[in-house]
Amino acid sequence: MYYLGIDPGKGGGMAIINKWSGAQNSYTHVHVTPMIWAGKSIDIIAMADWIENIVDNVDDFVSCIEKVHAMPHQGVTSMFNFGFSTGMIHGMLRSWGIPLHEVRPQDWKKDILHGTAKDKAAAADFCRRVYPEVILLATARSKKPHSGIVDALCIARYATLKY
Repeated sequence: MYYLGIDPGKGGGMAIINKWSGAQNSYTHVHVTPMIWAGKSIDIIAMADWIENIVDNVDDFVSCIEKVHAMPHQGVTSMFNFGFSTGMIHGMLRSWGIPLHEVRPQDWKKDILHGTAKDKAAAADFCRRVYPEVILLATARSKKPHSGIVDALCIARYATLKY
């Protein structure tokens, strides 16, 4: 089963957790990437290619995207671009017939980060502890975990528990 977690937005990210269990063995593979942008909108073609290179059967696929809304002090144009890009993600996943669930940040943080400060540092610590093999950096030159990748991985983990 594939679980896609998406943190939309300019600093967002995507994560796919592939969980499989058979009679004798089981495995979990994790793939992460920062959100792929082309100018002011998501590069939906590159995003689709990234997913298609990992997923071999969309029938065993669930996606979970962070529920977004307008925030105070954000410009009209940037909010339109953000909403438009998020809508493109919804359209792509729905066109493939992939179930798409929206989750509020408070909900995934409550389940994934229970007993912690529920902040960026707690999310990065959770990812390092549960998925130590996953590189949380946006590039090889990065010094700290990419918050979009971290959130996307937490959202994907939330999907494994809920769907």
